[in-house]
Amino acid sequence: MTFHLISLVDPSLGRIDKSSISQQTLMELLVDKIVNKEILCGDTENPKDISQWRSRIDLNNAREVIGIDWSGEGLEGTIELQWLPDTCIRIRVAYNQLEGVVNFSALPPSLESLELTRSLFDTSLDFDALPRGIHLVNLSGNRFTGEVSLTNLPKSLIFLHLGENAFFGTVNLERLPNNLEELFLHENNFCGEVSFKHLPQSLWILSLDTNTFSGPLDLIGLSPTIEEIYLSKNRFVGTTDFSQLSMSLQVLEVADLEIHGEIRVPVNVRDGGLLVDAKNSPNVIVHGE
Repeated sequence: MTFHLISLVDPSLGRIDKSSISQQTLMELLVDKIVNKEILCGDTENPKDISQWRSRIDLNNAREVIGIDWSGEGLEGTIELQWLPDTCIRIRVAYNQLEGVVNFSALPPSLESLELTRSLFDTSLDFDALPRGIHLVNLSGNRFTGEVSLTNLPKSLIFLHLGENAFFGTVNLERLPNNLEELFLHENNFCGEVSFKHLPQSLWILSLDTNTFSGPLDLIGLSPTIEEIYLSKNRFVGTTDFSQLSMSLQVLEVADLEIHGEIRVPVNVRDGGLLVDAKNSPNVIVHGE
């Protein structure tokens, strides 16, 4: 593919004015550096109309791209996300071998769902620059690195999945969006102490396992509506008070920890009780009631 527009625009300068570029051209630029892009567009010298590309591209009545799902296509190379049409509200590119720069500030302002799971992305990210109306961000199973700021996330965010990457540094959970329901930070290199005192009431699942979080594990003040919390394989120490666990809690994983404490498992008639995993935490005693 040959595109004369490339010499006119420098993506490194930030957001690109894509209003004068056709949807067809934007999509061709999006996949230009994917090694086996013929899987999607057919003949690379004469690409098919985007309405005929393989895998799922959703168009609105104006033939503008509003959704992309290129999952499990075996794609290799670099995807140029800065060319994503501004009309796109959801993109799912999962289970491929793709890489590339993920510049949140260059994404469509109207983007609601971003899924780049199980690929080879390895850049650092500026979470303060996420589109302000986004609901879902799933970047799990990549090689993303750098520190993660969670204090200025979009208020619209409901699902944030960052597990199985190479993020590092401390995390602040005290200023999460009020509507956040799922937070997955497991299997990274996060460290330092963590506070659960100001988690949003909407949060029902929190996964922090397999990091190097340290210091005391204070569960007093956990949201009364939280249902699942995964804390295993960290470096928490000291005595933990489990006496005020919420009746809504269904799963508590505290395996492979050096903490001390006793857990009395309440019988929750509605949900069938609390499942506790304290394996290889010799100083955590679990009592059934």
